[in-house]
Order: sequence, then structure tokens, then C-alpha cells
Amino acid sequence: MQQSLVWKPWTNPGVEHLNLDIASDGVNASSHLMQSIRGNSIVATYTLKYDERWRFRRL
Repeated sequence: MQQSLVWKPWTNPGVEHLNLDIASDGVNASSHLMQSIRGNSIVATYTLKYDERWRFRRL
């Protein structure tokens, strides 16, 4: 199962987009974050890997 989610932070301007892929052999989540904190823009991309029981394996 694949899902794509987007949300905005409560306190700062910005947006985060998450792609979630749930398979029988594990879960992969990759995200792209864009945000402004105290006037400074930040961008981050990260990937999380979990096993089939949702135990964290890799960042």
C-alpha cells in the first residue's frame, strides 16, 4: 500500500510531504520538508526504514 500525505506546521510557515510505502517485507517513509523558522528558510529530505513489524531500522 502506498500513501502520499501533506501537512503544514502549526506555528511556522512551511509544508511537509511524506510518501509512505507499506509492504509485506517492511515500511519505507520518505519526506521532504520546507519551513521558515525565525525568518530562516530550511529544507530537509529524509528516509526512514522499518521492518515488517514497524521496528526502526535506518534513517
